[in-house]
Amino acid sequence: MTIPRALPHRRTRPRGFTLIELLVVIAVIALLIGILLPSLGAAKEAGKQTQCAAHLRQVGVAVNAYAVSAKGYYSSGRFDNRQHSGPGPIDEVGWLADMMLGEYCNPGKMLCPTNPARLSQALTSGRLTDRPSKGFNIPDDQAELVRRGFNTNYTMSWYMAYTEFRNNRNPNNDPQRLVYTLGPLRDSRILGTAPNLVPLFADGRVEDDASSGPTTEIVDGVVYRFSKDLTDGPAGQVGDGTWARQKFSDFGPAHGRIPRGNNAAGAGANRKNHDKHFANFLFADGHVSVFADTNADGEFGWLSGAARAPNAEYDDDIEGRIFGGTLSTGRFARPGE
Repeated sequence: MTIPRALPHRRTRPRGFTLIELLVVIAVIALLIGILLPSLGAAKEAGKQTQCAAHLRQVGVAVNAYAVSAKGYYSSGRFDNRQHSGPGPIDEVGWLADMMLGEYCNPGKMLCPTNPARLSQALTSGRLTDRPSKGFNIPDDQAELVRRGFNTNYTMSWYMAYTEFRNNRNPNNDPQRLVYTLGPLRDSRILGTAPNLVPLFADGRVEDDASSGPTTEIVDGVVYRFSKDLTDGPAGQVGDGTWARQKFSDFGPAHGRIPRGNNAAGAGANRKNHDKHFANFLFADGHVSVFADTNADGEFGWLSGAARAPNAEYDDDIEGRIFGGTLSTGRFARPGE
């Protein structure tokens, strides 16, 4: 019987990548990165927009909780240290003081994460020292207010601060003076529309007016862009003398990217120098909605300073989705009324 001999063990060397194969792998990886990075960036941005919406919902819960203990008033007034415009010293009264002193929430820790503005206009040195209800030392007291949380980059609606004019046909009405208005919004004053259409806060429009003064403020060594603190109120009077629709141009986009270009719509106050496209809005019933700045001018409604009739149709996609008329009567809910 012949016993077969074992074949000699042949050691094989592992085969490596050829240069062409390596280049193909690198190209595939680069292609995948190119595909995934925009998606990852969009997901990150969407997450921040969701975080902003969550902050606004918390504010909504807080102001509604405050209203339960304050006879239906959503706040004690505007965050404004100026006499006759705000209700008093901003660390004692006003909506931020309500939230801070009542421990409802800390607005300074709930900023919109993607708004280019990180400071409220109400905290700029010019505002703090303009006919002040309380004297604050600049910059020390200013920095202390920010550190404590008396800060926001959400803009309050005129409704929440002033409700409406006492006499809606007085040609001398000043929308920034308490003496002409009913004062802070109360739930029982919402008669002519539904609470789910009445805006309380939204992402703030970035102030960038290089033609009239500084566009930044230095607080505690940090350079801030700042956002508007309040919308401007009724735009003007129609033919029968009645003050008409609200101006919402101090609400501005803080999320996403404009499909094309940049919202540098003009010079001076209309130059925003950022590419944000969407904003979150908080309504009186506590819900939050997203709106697009469809004409890419960095604001909502009519462009600030534009010559528009006070009962004209709104720009962007807010028409019919936000109430802009008189709360007690519902007039001017639609354009042309």
